Amino acid sequence: MVFARVGERFRFELAEAEGAGPVSCAVGKDAEGEKSSLPLGLVFNAEEARLEGVPLRAGFYEFVALREQSGAIQEQVVLIDIQGQAFASGGVDYATYVSGGVR
Repeated sequence: MVFARVGERFRFELAEAEGAGPVSCAVGKDAEGEKSSLPLGLVFNAEEARLEGVPLRAGFYEFVALREQSGAIQEQVVLIDIQGQAFASGGVDYATYVSGGVR
């Protein structure tokens, strides 16, 4: 499990596997039928095999990366726990703060 905080820059590099092909992002459902998605504000950089960005909303997310290795598709599950943070407008999430401006 990796941790992030709303409004703070986040970067997570996926582990490299010897003899493995390129990594892709599986958005939708993983092999067990669980929801897989990227948190709002994060993007998957396939060229660098990493997640990066600034999370905009607190929550618990499951991200699935797929990679071909020895002729089989390997699934790497990354659990991301994004913690909330109070901002100047008094305890709202970052996306609400940015869209509403300072009051």
